[in-house]
Amino acid sequence: MDRITRLRSYLTGVLVERHPSNISGELEVWIQQGRYVLHSTGANYSFDTLHRVFQQTFRNIQVKEKNPERVLVLGLGAGSIPSILYEELHLRPEITGIEADDAVIRLAKKYFNIQRFDKLSILHAKAEEFVSRCDEKFDLVISDVFVHTNVPEEASDKQYVSNLVRITAQNGTGLINFIIETPQQKVRFRQAEQFLRAMCDRVSIVHASEINAVLVWRS
Repeated sequence: MDRITRLRSYLTGVLVERHPSNISGELEVWIQQGRYVLHSTGANYSFDTLHRVFQQTFRNIQVKEKNPERVLVLGLGAGSIPSILYEELHLRPEITGIEADDAVIRLAKKYFNIQRFDKLSILHAKAEEFVSRCDEKFDLVISDVFVHTNVPEEASDKQYVSNLVRITAQNGTGLINFIIETPQQKVRFRQAEQFLRAMCDRVSIVHASEINAVLVWRS
């Protein structure tokens, strides 16, 4: 990144590439505030507002102190969550990252150097299909599955939530990130919360931004 581009990124942002996506329609890579970010139409997928949501959530639930050894990230994006865990919190877990959009994976490798994380395994798969057949346990389970600003029904229904709880290790922690701006988004969030409270005794909500609510459970 040259000096002029970096300076422009602090003023207006610099559009680097538009890329078609079978899931999100169109993806955009920008340089903003001196760093690459990934957007879909109307939503940040990595390294902007989403990054701050998980910085706040991880502080709130004390992820650094818990020091998970095995982490599952459903909806990997361009790698915000591994970046926080490895480079900001200086943890060294084995991370399995699930991403349904092959265009996102290509852009993550091209611009975000996601392959630099030697303990990250990336799988191209739908989150709900992966968890339905998964028989492993994880100390930290994170669901950050969105199409634009919406969590799909299949990534928040009773079966999906049940599978997330099932693959959370004993004394482990799980998270589901939601945006709750619209009435429909709020209904979906409350339904997932009800499913979760029926399955777990220890459930809480982290309001990580004005529009993000993260469901948290502890097994």
